[in-house]
Amino acid sequence: MSAAAKKYTTGHGLIRHDSIFTREDIERAYDAGLAAWAKRLMICFFLGFAMLVSVLFWMHRPIYDPRAPWAFDPDFHAILLAQRVVNPKLVFLGDSITQRWAYRPKIWSRFAAYNPANLGSGGDRVPNVIWRVEHGAIDGIHPDFIVLLIGANDVAGDDPTFYKHQNPTANAIAAGEQKLLVEIHEKQPQSRIILMGLLPRRNRMNQIEAVNDRIRLIPGVTYLNIDDALILNGEYNPVFTLDGIHLTDAGYAIWADRLLAVIH
Repeated sequence: MSAAAKKYTTGHGLIRHDSIFTREDIERAYDAGLAAWAKRLMICFFLGFAMLVSVLFWMHRPIYDPRAPWAFDPDFHAILLAQRVVNPKLVFLGDSITQRWAYRPKIWSRFAAYNPANLGSGGDRVPNVIWRVEHGAIDGIHPDFIVLLIGANDVAGDDPTFYKHQNPTANAIAAGEQKLLVEIHEKQPQSRIILMGLLPRRNRMNQIEAVNDRIRLIPGVTYLNIDDALILNGEYNPVFTLDGIHLTDAGYAIWADRLLAVIH
């Protein structure tokens, strides 16, 4: 061992006579080391506890919170309300499938007698429409009819584009829709609510049918399902869809036919 190394060694717990450190120096260093390790252990304990709480919360979280207002845009909502027609007798609520009525003015004109209002918003899911209703979407008007078509994006819960942390079940989506319908009725008790069955969706037919099987049982509304006219051999008929989700002009024409037959 080198002379330099010998200066830093102790034997049998005693300071060597040639050490450059005193006993007090060693004890202070020892105490400082223990304090540092204790601090590290406390940090590790709290981090571990926080991780455990997070994991337990994640495991026991609600699968689907029908009131969670994620992915809404208050600015767009304000624009949506500003563009709402005055004194509509027919109001549409929903996602991009509803919103795209705006691209079919000729078919839309078939509802002209009802001065219709299109409050559809692309990307909306059940929670978003609940938020819109709670924030004035149908306040200050007295429509005779309210048409609700929502849930296509909720069904896409296992698609990474939507619900990155949630995968709502058919029961959860139906429960969210029922909550939404209650809120609509509370704000517009005079309105007849037409609840549309979810339209077909490519690669999601089983989920669509599961949701429809549940929402058709919701009381106090008129349930309207037009899927029988849109499906061919168990899949979305390409004549009526642009992309397996949204309707073509022919699809909107069928929707108009069926809906007018109900509200006339």
